[in-house]
Amino acid sequence: MTGAIAFHRSYSIATDEKKGLRIFSEDMPGIQLITTPELLRYWAEETRAEFNLVCEVIQNTRYKGVYMTPRGHALLDWWEVHMG
Repeated sequence: MTGAIAFHRSYSIATDEKKGLRIFSEDMPGIQLITTPELLRYWAEETRAEFNLVCEVIQNTRYKGVYMTPRGHALLDWWEVHMG
């Protein structure tokens, strides 16, 4: 249902779920898929957040949100710089 709505309304989908990313990219290649690192980097750049604040948000996402950036993710290096 999420994919159908995004497809017909030209929306993007934010997900980190491997299966969801695979299915959407295969079945609906025109939909923009956004992951947690992409969302946080966009926020950090758009708000010009201070380095320490970005580090705090990423560390909270990692430990409180129990999120791990997948190996091979395009923003893995950026993420790890902010993990400290």
